[in-house]
Amino acid sequence: MSNPIHVMWRLNLRPNAYEMSEEALKAIRKKSAESLASVGGETVLKLDTQWSNEKWQKAGVIKYPSMQALQTHTKNLEKVEWFRFHEAETLLGVVLFDEDIEMPNPIYVMWRLNVRPTLYDLSEEKVQQMQKVRDESLARVGAKKVLQLDTRWSNEKWQFAGVMKYPSLGALQTFTKSLKDVGWFRAVETETLPGIEQKEE
Repeated sequence: MSNPIHVMWRLNLRPNAYEMSEEALKAIRKKSAESLASVGGETVLKLDTQWSNEKWQKAGVIKYPSMQALQTHTKNLEKVEWFRFHEAETLLGVVLFDEDIEMPNPIYVMWRLNVRPTLYDLSEEKVQQMQKVRDESLARVGAKKVLQLDTRWSNEKWQFAGVMKYPSLGALQTFTKSLKDVGWFRAVETETLPGIEQKEE
């Protein structure tokens, strides 16, 4: 596969990680960063998500130049026992729309989406109306698409995934209400994870 691969990830420290010294954890993280750089990987986004849910502490997006690069990095993580101390969930995808968007410091929402069978029962006019309301609401609240992926080839559960950027939590709430009012969630199944960008220390 010649196109770059984007990996949306969610992460927790395992209980045994808290028994390690800070130096030992930093050593593993350093080796992970060195491995990512060696395969040409790039951290697109890194989020703190502890405040928004009960399950995942961190989340983000990594871009790999190829599937082989991803596989090599994963093997390197196994060698340094990264998975002994981290619980992770990933979703692979390829970019649907290649847009270069600046990313300040707002609310980010990582999303996953499936089309429900009920969508195909709707008229073309109704679907177009829903899409129009979605796009107009996005523009009205100042939200932007950071990333939009086709993930159908990489898993059995989710068809599409991506990252949205909202200028504030209120903007996210207003946009979500507009989708609910037009019946969006009767036509699609979604799973979202909000976060704020984590600055490198």
